[in-house]
Amino acid sequence: MHDNAVSIIVCGASAAVLFPTYAMQLRQQLTDPLRVLLTHGAERFVKPSTIAFFADEVYASDDESFIPTEFARRSRVIAVLPATAHTLASAALGLAGSPAQTALLAASGPTLYFPSMNRAMWQRESTRRHVATLRADGHVVIDPVEAGVYENWQRSVVRAPALPAPAEVAQLIAAAAAEAGAGTEAGAAAAAAETGTEAATPIQSTSPDLLLVGDPEPSDPWLQYNAEVDWATPELYDALRTDVTELLGDGTVADFFFVHKPPGLRLRYRIDPADRPAVAGRVTTLLDDLCRRGLVRGWLPAVYEPEQRLFGGAESMRSVHQVFTADSLAWLGFHADQPAAGQRPTATWAMSLLMIRELLDALGITGWEDIDVWDRLGRYGQRMLDTEVADDARVARIAAALRRDWAEPERLREQLPPTGPQLLDRWAQSMATIGKEWWDGYFTSPDAEVGPRHAAAFTIIFHWNRARLPIGQQALITHTLGGRMTEATA
Repeated sequence: MHDNAVSIIVCGASAAVLFPTYAMQLRQQLTDPLRVLLTHGAERFVKPSTIAFFADEVYASDDESFIPTEFARRSRVIAVLPATAHTLASAALGLAGSPAQTALLAASGPTLYFPSMNRAMWQRESTRRHVATLRADGHVVIDPVEAGVYENWQRSVVRAPALPAPAEVAQLIAAAAAEAGAGTEAGAAAAAAETGTEAATPIQSTSPDLLLVGDPEPSDPWLQYNAEVDWATPELYDALRTDVTELLGDGTVADFFFVHKPPGLRLRYRIDPADRPAVAGRVTTLLDDLCRRGLVRGWLPAVYEPEQRLFGGAESMRSVHQVFTADSLAWLGFHADQPAAGQRPTATWAMSLLMIRELLDALGITGWEDIDVWDRLGRYGQRMLDTEVADDARVARIAAALRRDWAEPERLREQLPPTGPQLLDRWAQSMATIGKEWWDGYFTSPDAEVGPRHAAAFTIIFHWNRARLPIGQQALITHTLGGRMTEATA
């Protein structure tokens, strides 16, 4: 078995017949090995020989070579897709009556479950209890979506709970794999840059005169809240955009940014410490309203520790947070205004590349100098493309189009959604001001610890997180644009 594989357990729901489509999306977005275990029930709907086209390893439950504990130990992340009611129940109860159940019980980290069953089964109280138990144990259970589903017994397509779209599922699993990989020594730098480091705050004092372990210091200029979200919707991004724009506009907060990070979204506000109670009350009121509207499952306060060493110290972080604020506003607007179903497939890609061009220009990174930025992203951020993947003919065609579009940005602008140009122009205006202040106030100082290319590389990691750009696409961009000089001189 491969080490650090993304392992998928396919159970015997009728949705298993769709698994090859999901496997194809996973293959496109993952850089880790893909391992698949088919339960006995799943083999009624899909055959191992079919899955072998997409996966590095395929096992059936009765394979003598399959060792469930090794399957668990050698997995970077495990997902159950689709997950039947029986699987949810056995996992919640800690049963180990089959190879799949044993592997799930032996897993050391959280598992992602993608339930698939009819409405009556999904809404049954026993199912809800099992889902709640799994979530309480730290696992991730993704709620089904409403979609057209073929009901065999009715011989017709009906609106019913269904698996999310393949691209969404692949993104969730790829993000979980990236998060798990961030715990390794090789991914430590990328983890710090992409996610930040903060301590959860399970204990909050109710008295302003009593400071308990886990409470933020009264002088802390930051508030952070972790919102539990399975998959952020345009409505959620729009609500955050409206509130944050008002908070920034009236000076209630000085900076704001978000990251996509378990349990869903982490929201960070820079404030005047004297205003902490008032701002906290306002933000938590918003979060409670989002819970009532079903856009957020729950939330907890947390402590934000700025990544000063990554960006060269406190002086540099002032500009970094301004960049993060402008970046967050752009992506809140993008995700709110452009529902995924209505986007061109390349819209996010095009928006990101155009924003990166503005960032590099603002930091004085011109000509071929950006190649060093891509090189740093590959080495420090672990955004590297496997040689076999890079040599694939289809990937080569995409890379050629990417190089062309990077050299001719008007081609990228043509791919933007309707509100994209306006969001991009606001970003460019902000970067022109912030970039000059960052350059004059830090990069030209004798005390500067990092240069603009280093800062740009780690800024882009955060930027791609907010864009929800799949890790595979990040690696492809880094590989392609970082290799332009080699190709030009070959």
